[in-house]
Amino acid sequence: AEYGGLIDTAHKEQIKIILDIVFNHTSIDSVYAKKHKDWFHLDEHGNPTRSVPEWTDVIDLNHEQKDCKKMWDTLIDVLKYWANLGVDGFRCDFTWTIPLEFWKLAREQVNKVKGGVLWLAETLDSTSIEHRRISGKRAYSDEELFQCFDIVVDKESWNLFQKCLKRSGPVSYTHLTLPTKR
Repeated sequence: AEYGGLIDTAHKEQIKIILDIVFNHTSIDSVYAKKHKDWFHLDEHGNPTRSVPEWTDVIDLNHEQKDCKKMWDTLIDVLKYWANLGVDGFRCDFTWTIPLEFWKLAREQVNKVKGGVLWLAETLDSTSIEHRRISGKRAYSDEELFQCFDIVVDKESWNLFQKCLKRSGPVSYTHLTLPTKR
């Protein structure tokens, strides 16, 4: 009820609410980690693990497991819950690590609850995409992510934007990717 009131108040003031969504990883003590160990990448001892060793407080969800339908349904229910409360959009973290099929299904299901929800994807710069693909890891380009998202923000463009704001020197390159029709 508190969040619903917050969203209603924000909307009265013409403020849009966009939630940050992370479906690549969870905290090590999340409810999902306790109830659904099989939803995670596991190490050689069968314990949930992470792809970034320095991030000791998180573990990675495994979107490639044999039967990820239950996990996907649960994650999509989270999105539908917030959309039903009136959230205006989702800024999705680590989108390049999660199958496009998930994002397409999520968007389709959320649209049944609330149309017009804004989908923003955190993406990778082109060099990082190339390195991940060479090493056999998933990494979607902006163009690929536009199949599911309205806006993509990559670190390369973000760094350029920050440089412009700081006026820390001339910016001779700008990168703008526009979506093709969905």
